[in-house]
Amino acid sequence: MHKLLPMLMACIGFLPLSGPVSAQKARTDKEVSRLKLPKFITSQKTTVEPSTLRRGASGKLLISLAVEDTFHIYDPNPGDPFLTATKVTPIKVPGVVFGKPVWPLPITVKGAKVHEGTVVVTIPFTVKPSAKPGKAAFGAKFYAQGCNETTCYPPASFTVTVPVSIKD
Repeated sequence: MHKLLPMLMACIGFLPLSGPVSAQKARTDKEVSRLKLPKFITSQKTTVEPSTLRRGASGKLLISLAVEDTFHIYDPNPGDPFLTATKVTPIKVPGVVFGKPVWPLPITVKGAKVHEGTVVVTIPFTVKPSAKPGKAAFGAKFYAQGCNETTCYPPASFTVTVPVSIKD
């Protein structure tokens, strides 16, 4: 055993140890964003129109989801009660009233209403005149399931947000 000790010590000296964060590989924004998304959503982009929000004004929260090739997500009204309907819930923001999410027209696959490719969900909103000016985060929580001809991922929840600034 005593002859193996120097060799063991030499091997341990070459093990990569985790150092300070600055020494570790930094993740890109795309990688960080990807970590929050389920496997069947390859990317997302969330924007607000107009880009300058004023108290008393209305606008749209636009959420663009890229569904994995060959996969689909179910419409909020999939046409069959046994399918996992996609649910979208706007994140509450004091002084802002969000409307009902508007989906593009679905396609029908084997009797089910689904969305494939790039899916843009629009959520109308109104900033109340009494809203407090300042920074906020607009976004939505999703509950969805991705499926294709042979496979369904487990249903997943994920949240998308975009920073905004409310002005007088």
